[in-house]
Amino acid sequence: MLLTDACDRFREFAVGFTAKFPKNYTALGTGEWDFIVNGTRGAGNVWVDNGTSTVSGTAWDISGFPKTGDASGVQVLGRSFVSEVGFIKKP
Repeated sequence: MLLTDACDRFREFAVGFTAKFPKNYTALGTGEWDFIVNGTRGAGNVWVDNGTSTVSGTAWDISGFPKTGDASGVQVLGRSFVSEVGFIKKP
């Protein structure tokens, strides 16, 4: 089976929230990634890249930020990175 030019694109956000309003997100910046995959399914159903697959992304963008989560289009579904890594900033 030949897989040619399969493209996957996603956008990631860095967000902040307060302890009193943990579901009220403020987006601090964004980045975008593209994956283009070219290759075949080889023996034993093991992926074989044909050497032309690529991963590219934009530089981290903070222009126009911070924005509310709604205004930036951020979605937080299920478990997120924040449940494993975080810090508390006290003024």
